[in-house]
Amino acid sequence: MVLDQDAPPLPEIVQLQNAAVVVEQLDDPAAVVAINYGNAVNASVLLVDPLVKDQARQVQNWIHDWKENDNFEAYQKIKEEIEKRIGSISFGQFEYATFFTAGLPYSLMLQDTVPCSYVHLLLKPDLSS
Repeated sequence: MVLDQDAPPLPEIVQLQNAAVVVEQLDDPAAVVAINYGNAVNASVLLVDPLVKDQARQVQNWIHDWKENDNFEAYQKIKEEIEKRIGSISFGQFEYATFFTAGLPYSLMLQDTVPCSYVHLLLKPDLSS
């Protein structure tokens, strides 16, 4: 398998499906697994910006600080990172969503709008939870 950095961008979602698959675009074969999964379940696939280097650890620290220390500022930072990626998507139109991520808790912003599942891109993306 070879990643083609000069390949044209994938088309925008034209026809909405019953499910949403959100994929952080890593320069890694895990993104291919994620897109194949989306196609296999006939989902609308949305490619979003990945976390930058070491940001996954930072997100973990924010989550810890928010939950353990009731730090609202840490919560806001997490929410901002999520909104940058999926803030314009109306998830209420989908039956469920699957997120292929390096660590962002996207469902935090969705407030139980739809059932959500996660696949961690840096572990084994062919295993889901």
